[in-house]
Amino acid sequence: MNSLKLKREIQIKNKFYDFISYYFIEYNNNNNDEESYIDFIKKIMNVEKKKLQNFNEIKSKLCTINEGEMNEIKSNFKKLEKEKKKNGVNINFDFEDDNEVKIIKLLYFF
Repeated sequence: MNSLKLKREIQIKNKFYDFISYYFIEYNNNNNDEESYIDFIKKIMNVEKKKLQNFNEIKSKLCTINEGEMNEIKSNFKKLEKEKKKNGVNINFDFEDDNEVKIIKLLYFF
């Protein structure tokens, strides 16, 4: 396990950025170049939702994310894009795509 992954894993419950970074590291370790990061996140959430009794409750809260929280979410994903671009990895999140935004919001609730 590399030190960056360990740091992100330790901080995963405290900071959303560390949460998405941790899963990006997992994505890179398991990526087959045919799967996007968002598709990888969907797979992770499908596994996790089977463990959650209140998944439908979480899903119903998607519309409760206020503008400030959405700006925080976008800011964290933009930070991840920028950090990965410095390392030569191109990753983009489309906040105009309703399906992608739903997945990102679900990830935020997790």
